[in-house]
Amino acid sequence: MFFRAQVIMERFKSTAAEAKQMWSEAHEVAMGQQKAECQKEFIQFRNEAQAHVAKLTDKLEITQRQAREVQVTSQQEFQAKSQRLQAEMHRREEEMTKLAKAEIENTKVSIRNVRQK
Repeated sequence: MFFRAQVIMERFKSTAAEAKQMWSEAHEVAMGQQKAECQKEFIQFRNEAQAHVAKLTDKLEITQRQAREVQVTSQQEFQAKSQRLQAEMHRREEEMTKLAKAEIENTKVSIRNVRQK
């Protein structure tokens, strides 16, 4: 009877050890699955973030290109307007000079006419 109890105790110990081993392995598998799921979620978030960054980068490049185009157009318009204003200024200067010379001539003629009377 003692021997049989001893055999049962040995079996129980080995069964307990096997159960602990099985639990440990199951725990490792569960932890591995959890880690894999976390990595999967991380990769998914990273891919979504990269896609979002790519979209923002595209929008930024478009905006920068448009800003450069607007700047070039504005500079060209400013230069054209400056040239038109400068030409108008020269035309008015010439006109004013002609008018002033004509006025001076009229004044000289008037003075001569007054002296001759």
